[in-house]
Amino acid sequence: MINLDAIKVGGKTVASNLKGIVDSGTSMLVGASDVMKPVTDKTGTAQTPMDCSNLTGKPDVTFVIDGKE
Repeated sequence: MINLDAIKVGGKTVASNLKGIVDSGTSMLVGASDVMKPVTDKTGTAQTPMDCSNLTGKPDVTFVIDGKE
C-alpha cells in the first residue's frame, strides 16, 4: 500500500489523501466511484473507452505519490 497524495486531471486536484496499490502487471485503473468520476468524465470509461492513438484535447492524469508527480 502506498500514500497517494493526490490525483490531478488537467493540473487540477480531483482527489487527495488516498491509499493506493500499484500493480504494474495491468493497465487498469480502479477506485471508488466518487474518486474516479472526475477522471473518467474527462478520459472515458470501460463503457466509453478512450482511443489512445488520438489524445488531442484529453487532459493529463497525474498521480502524486509521496510528494512526487
